[in-house]
Amino acid sequence: MKPDLKYPLAVLLIALPLLGSTQDQIDLNMELMKAMQSVQEVASLQQCLQTIDQTKLQRFRRKAEHTKAQIETLCANGERLPASDLAATFVRLHAKDQTALQVKKCTELAPGMIPQFSVATFDGSLNGRHICDL
Repeated sequence: MKPDLKYPLAVLLIALPLLGSTQDQIDLNMELMKAMQSVQEVASLQQCLQTIDQTKLQRFRRKAEHTKAQIETLCANGERLPASDLAATFVRLHAKDQTALQVKKCTELAPGMIPQFSVATFDGSLNGRHICDL
């Protein structure tokens, strides 16, 4: 006697779309988890930055923004060596500054949230690239 394959075949045909939607659900859950992680990273970053003396933090931020603008101007004018020297000077001057060290520690809590230029300028890790090429 041959087994009746109609029932298992019908179940399989009904289940196939569910398998696809299960994968979609898994993908959606992964995206949601990534988004939640990003939110947690931002919250951690904000909380960490709030522990820093805000006056000192604003002073450091102004210096960093001013230096970044100077570097961008030098790079735009083709003055790569002075731009590199300015970046190196900024890093040297702030290497042991407590506010700068606290900012660096905070940025490590949310690595995907901080622009690459800022981090590279801050810690000097250009990975073989020139400051003007960032």
